[in-house]
Amino acid sequence: MPPTTLTCPIDKHTLLTDHTLENGLTSQSCAACGGQWLSAERYWSWRHAHGENLPERPADELETPAVPEISKGKLCPQDGHILTPYRVGHGVGFSLDHCGHCGGIWLDGGEWDVLKARNLHDDIHYVFSDVWQSDLRRKERAEALEQMWLDKLGEETLAEARRIKIWIEGHPKRHELIAFLLHSGEGV
Repeated sequence: MPPTTLTCPIDKHTLLTDHTLENGLTSQSCAACGGQWLSAERYWSWRHAHGENLPERPADELETPAVPEISKGKLCPQDGHILTPYRVGHGVGFSLDHCGHCGGIWLDGGEWDVLKARNLHDDIHYVFSDVWQSDLRRKERAEALEQMWLDKLGEETLAEARRIKIWIEGHPKRHELIAFLLHSGEGV
C-alpha cells in the first residue's frame, strides 16, 4: 500500500487522505482539488475482486458531465516520476495521468464519476495500452476525414456521393465504371 503522507500533484501542498471510491476500492483524495490518487495495487486488487467486466455504455445514451482538463505536468505522488497523460476517447474528453514506474493513476476531480457512468472505470488499465491508444488515433483520423469531406462537399452532395459509391462498389462492372469516371479524355 502507498504511504499515507502523499501530497497532491496539482498544488503539491495538500496531503491526500483515504477516500472510498467503490466498495472495496480506496483512493487517496485531495480535499482542495477533488483529485484521486489510485495506486496500482489498490486498483488491481479491486479489479480482480470486481468480477465480470461491465459493458461500456455508449456516450450518446447518457449525458456525460464535462470535466475540465488540467494541462500542467504532474509528478507521481508516490514516487516522484512524471505522470504521462493518456487520452480516454470513447466520447470522454479528458486524459488519465499514469505513472509508468509504479503504475498508479491520478484522476482529476470528477473523472472517476464520468468513467463509472460510462462503465469504463473497470477498464482503466486498457486506456494505457498501445491497442487502446492506436484505436483512438484511428477513430480520430476517420472523424477528421469525415469532417473534411463534409466541409468541402456539404451534407447533400456527400450523401449523394456515398449513394453513388455504394452503387458502383456493388456493380459487376465497377472497375470499368471507375475507369470511365477517372478518364480525362474528351468524347466521354
